[in-house]
Amino acid sequence: MILRPDSCSLVLAPAFVGGSRAQEPRQRVAPDPQTTTFADLTRDNYDHVAASGAQIKQLLINDPGMLVELKRSIAKEAGDTGRIVTDEALTDEVFFDHLTTDVKFRSVATRLVQGYGYLRPMEGYCFSVQPS
Repeated sequence: MILRPDSCSLVLAPAFVGGSRAQEPRQRVAPDPQTTTFADLTRDNYDHVAASGAQIKQLLINDPGMLVELKRSIAKEAGDTGRIVTDEALTDEVFFDHLTTDVKFRSVATRLVQGYGYLRPMEGYCFSVQPS
């Protein structure tokens, strides 16, 4: 599943949705330098920025409302794209498994919980990078 920062749209992983659409495995394709923009590259890079699966899992266990919110966003996006979410796809175990195996899903979950104030930088904390 992918969250595009500029449009906040999700592309769901096949494991989360049912339906009759044929699912083909996605392969990472090298960007075409003639048609790829910096915005495209930035969006692709954001798909790899995420908290660890353990961090997000602990947060979701401690705040079940966040887990429900994550499930709600999956269900909403599925409906918006004409797909049906199965009960089996919305189990806690499926979500926790995806947190450990799917960096794009972790990235979406990270941005969602950050929107609610979790996993944000500490205020007043600063660091400096020493030249090597």
